Amino acid sequence: MRFERIEHIDAYNCINACISTLAHHYGKEYFMIAGGNWGLVLDSESKGKRLGERIDIINDFDGTCRTKKFHGFSWNMENVDEKDRNDVTGEFKGYKFPMLVRVDLFELERIGFYQKFHIPHNLIVYSYNADDKCYSCLDPFFEYEEFTLNKDTLLQAMSTCGTLELFPEPKEIELQDYMEAIKEDMDMVGKDNLNYINILRLAEELEENFDIGLEFEGFQNQLHAVPIMDKIRKVAQARDAYCCMLDGIYRLYQIEAVKNAATQLKQSVNMWLMLKAKLLKMYLTKPSETDKKAMIQMLKQIAELEKGVVALLQNIL
Repeated sequence: MRFERIEHIDAYNCINACISTLAHHYGKEYFMIAGGNWGLVLDSESKGKRLGERIDIINDFDGTCRTKKFHGFSWNMENVDEKDRNDVTGEFKGYKFPMLVRVDLFELERIGFYQKFHIPHNLIVYSYNADDKCYSCLDPFFEYEEFTLNKDTLLQAMSTCGTLELFPEPKEIELQDYMEAIKEDMDMVGKDNLNYINILRLAEELEENFDIGLEFEGFQNQLHAVPIMDKIRKVAQARDAYCCMLDGIYRLYQIEAVKNAATQLKQSVNMWLMLKAKLLKMYLTKPSETDKKAMIQMLKQIAELEKGVVALLQNIL
């Protein structure tokens, strides 16, 4: 079984990268997998914690309903353990290959978190060889790599599994349906102007309370696992996935405001990634006030850009 690398895979987190890869394999579109869960959240109450432990994105979005409506597929994940496994086929709970599997990277040697950090991750498991008791896997998120895992390793690492559920191609999807999805998203992102406010508060935190040493402490040899680096990657990725959604809608209806919003949001994505790079530079070299001021200014620009994206999209509804 072979899977084609999807376009813009870097815009998706590990679960959406797996789901989109499978959707493409089955001939389905997938751009509506994104949603309005990219608004920034900042916990200002937990003083003393790393800033990377206090920022996140809104996690109040279920993509399964949207992909079923617009693209004709959904997915379901269930908790599993060894008793759910068929020793002959290697399948779990009757799910047919290819399966979606969630694992703990603490248990897998191949990525670099082995026996160091408990990080949930998603893979595609697409076949089982009963002779050597190994599963064939694909990781669309990390370098689009194919590899094998022996049965015992997978059992130790996995917590849930599932599969794509395919439905007949949706009928009578119209422009208004896409506009309603955008409205739902902008209501989430623009609620009480919190995304804008929280980005500006993040700039204030950088100016007043930021300690680069604390942010990287304990991660000297695992820089990609540093909480603030991981969270900013997550923030950028959620916005990038939404750009892909807007681009998909533009391809269908050529609405210039949608295209402009996607372009503007992509600028924000690039600035978040630049911010991530500057944080790494600040850690690896002697921190300077110039770098700090540049990051603060960058966050203020991001806040205005994203406020503009929300306004652009709200104006077409």
